[in-house]
Amino acid sequence: MRLRNFHQTASDCICNEWQEGKQSTMIVVPTGGGKTVIIADVIKRHHPQRALVIAHREELIWQARERIETYSGIQCEIEMADLIASANLFSKAQVVISTVQTQNAGYGDHRRMSR
Repeated sequence: MRLRNFHQTASDCICNEWQEGKQSTMIVVPTGGGKTVIIADVIKRHHPQRALVIAHREELIWQARERIETYSGIQCEIEMADLIASANLFSKAQVVISTVQTQNAGYGDHRRMSR
């Protein structure tokens, strides 16, 4: 899969922000504009750093997994409902895809987000 010019520009801007030491950055892309493609490129460029990708619907979780794995070649794991991503010391998942609802599940330090 090849990136379009605006995908490449967005990915470059994100990476430049991080290289300048900024902790967070944001891009705005319309529905169907290729947000997952941009995310996949950023993940590929920053591998082996870990990534957490958040989506708000189950359908989008599975689509993101397929797209990121296809583009980057990096195995993704799902953290949602009964699915739990690897988190042990020797085999932490490099890319975890989850929902906001799953990350907020639990109480206090036992929330899945704290894993």
